[in-house]
Amino acid sequence: MQREIHRVEVRNGRSGSTHGYSFTGWEYQEGWLITFWLIGRDPVRTIWVDSPTTFYAVPRMQLGGQRVIEINPEPIELTAEEKDAIISMVWQWKILEPLTVAGTCMVESLARALGMSNDEILDMFRRARRDPSIQDDAVKTLGENGYKVHVFGSEGFS
Repeated sequence: MQREIHRVEVRNGRSGSTHGYSFTGWEYQEGWLITFWLIGRDPVRTIWVDSPTTFYAVPRMQLGGQRVIEINPEPIELTAEEKDAIISMVWQWKILEPLTVAGTCMVESLARALGMSNDEILDMFRRARRDPSIQDDAVKTLGENGYKVHVFGSEGFS
């Protein structure tokens, strides 16, 4: 397999925890470089993620300040639990954090309309790996969860 080179801006580093794992991740144009570990346990693993189903092994390296790294595209076997935790963390970084900054009006509107909490709505979208602020994502996710949705132009639905 051919080696791939990905560039990263140091300022894009993020950290967080979910599902009992701690994460540090760097967003690249083509995907994410992520180190993760089960809280309280070793080892730290470094992986490359470019889709919700594609994970590659990355040799452990010192990432501090590096702007260019090489990724050897070797698939890595991960447990379903590890994959879910990784994709959930990426969803938080990519969708939930910007949504929280921009405002959660859509989440709040859906929660009121469906008689659910904001957390229940967000969990529905996290499981679907979709963005509740994007109309098509909202229509698909609500439909998959048993709700009948009528779209009224580009600005509204019920």
